[in-house]
Amino acid sequence: RAAVLAWPFSLAYAIFEARLTASSHWLVGGYGFGDAPVNAALRRSYRARVAGGLPPPCLLVIGSGSNRSIDRATRDALRVKPDFVDGSGFPSASSGQPFADWCAASPTA
Repeated sequence: RAAVLAWPFSLAYAIFEARLTASSHWLVGGYGFGDAPVNAALRRSYRARVAGGLPPPCLLVIGSGSNRSIDRATRDALRVKPDFVDGSGFPSASSGQPFADWCAASPTA
C-alpha cells in the first residue's frame, strides 16, 4: 500500500482514477480483483462519478469461468453489480453478446 502512495506510482494512480471517473464505459478484462489498491481506485472513481452528478459507468467484466463467479468477485471487490459479464474470456468475448450490449449501452443515472 505504501508504494502506491509514493511517487511515481501515486501519479499513475491519480491519472488512472481521473480517467476512470471521466469514462462512461468501463471494461475490466482478465482481472481477478486481487489487487486492493486497484480495487480501491475503481471504487473511488465509481463514487466520484455519481457524487459529481454523472451516471455510474456501464461496467463489463470479462473473465474465464462462470458468469456467476465473475459477478460475485466484482461485487465483493467493487461493491457494485456489473452491468454485463462474460466468462468466455478473450478473444471470444469481443464477439459475444455482452460486449455488443455494453458497446450499445448508455449509462443511466
